[in-house]
Amino acid sequence: FLEVLAVAHTVMITTGKDGRPQYEAESPDEFALVSSAAEQGWAFRGRRGRDVCVDMTAPGSATRQLTYTVLATNEFNSTRKRMSVVVQKGEEFLLFVKGADNVMLDRAANKHPQLEKDLKEFSIQGLRTLVIGYRRLSLPEVQNWQARYDVAMRETKHREQKLADVAEDIEVSLDILGTTAIEDKLQEGVPETIEKIRAAGIKLWVLTGDKLETARNIGFSTKVLTPSMDLRIIDEEEGTMNLDELQRDWDFDDPGRKALMISGKALQVFMESDETKEQLLDIAQGSSVLIACRVSPAQ
Repeated sequence: FLEVLAVAHTVMITTGKDGRPQYEAESPDEFALVSSAAEQGWAFRGRRGRDVCVDMTAPGSATRQLTYTVLATNEFNSTRKRMSVVVQKGEEFLLFVKGADNVMLDRAANKHPQLEKDLKEFSIQGLRTLVIGYRRLSLPEVQNWQARYDVAMRETKHREQKLADVAEDIEVSLDILGTTAIEDKLQEGVPETIEKIRAAGIKLWVLTGDKLETARNIGFSTKVLTPSMDLRIIDEEEGTMNLDELQRDWDFDDPGRKALMISGKALQVFMESDETKEQLLDIAQGSSVLIACRVSPAQ
């Protein structure tokens, strides 16, 4: 688990004003994960060409210096919702992956009911989660996949999509190691600012990659949602998919108290026809708040 956190990232090391090394990460989450792994004995020490250097210190043992040669990096994007690296460690070939729970569990070798319960609990607490996994690779599998990866890297048209297709082939049958959970801390004054925006009669539409439960809890903590609102959910598992019923039952005379949440899966279904698309738009425009969860930029 900690090994994946120490190796599967794009963090760089620079020298701070005090002369000490410091991590430079693309996001606060990535910084937090690499720093936490270091505190637990798996310290990322830098890059030399394609090599990632890690100091591993087990309790009561001397520090071991480990080197991983990165053969390929499958980058994170909002569609894939995961990133992975293919590395060589001595004679071993390994795939390290981290990503959103829905895409990771779909690619797991086995079911993980306890992990799913933990993820549900973390989402109720409003924590942002990543599932961590890995797979051992054989030399022939790596050679075959690497050849296709190199071809995709040289493409001049649709390269990103072709790289994503190649990554899809290797990110399968994953052994799930666990999950991380990070507090989504608000900047000072956010709830008060949002409360004033709503009081001015401005409607709020929020698009997020978070799970429905996480988005709901963050919605209440930021005061995008309030307990006095009539909150309705459009989702196959946790709400309704019947737009006619929703229009019938909802009192549109008081739009200031109406809040709507919709999942990316439900949104995809309703965007397939002009009729349901218009019906959904009518319902959304009659709400003061709309939160769309698990959505991609394309949606």
